[in-house]
Amino acid sequence: VLSPNLSSGCISSRSVWWAIQKAVQDSGERNPSKPPVSLEGQLLWRDFNNLMAHSAGEKWSQMKGNRYCRFVRWDDNPELLDAWKNGQTGYPWIDACMMQLKNEGWIHHLGRHAVACFLTRGDLWQSWEQGALHFESHLLDADYAS
Repeated sequence: VLSPNLSSGCISSRSVWWAIQKAVQDSGERNPSKPPVSLEGQLLWRDFNNLMAHSAGEKWSQMKGNRYCRFVRWDDNPELLDAWKNGQTGYPWIDACMMQLKNEGWIHHLGRHAVACFLTRGDLWQSWEQGALHFESHLLDADYAS
């Protein structure tokens, strides 16, 4: 898992990029995957999000005053939010991801996307700000780009 090392600055995106290029070249693969589905694409997406976060400044982590964020009237249901946080939604995939976060401090990026969508645009319609606070307090690699 590279993301904790990337988020803490122990390794740079640039060094990972060039290591990937070398590995692909050394493999002799004639048709390697291309961005956005490749590992390089994931690095580009990570750095794009980092750039967006830094350009928004301190407002990035909130809806109000964030020029990149549309205002949404989210529901405010502490019971639903707690069920999501504790992996007790009744949806096995979502609950498994949230339990992994709780127990290991990490979730694969596809799992992160799934639980974030479930919290906001899925069944719960709860604020992404609450989800971000939970992620930031539990993820080993918590940063704006991950």
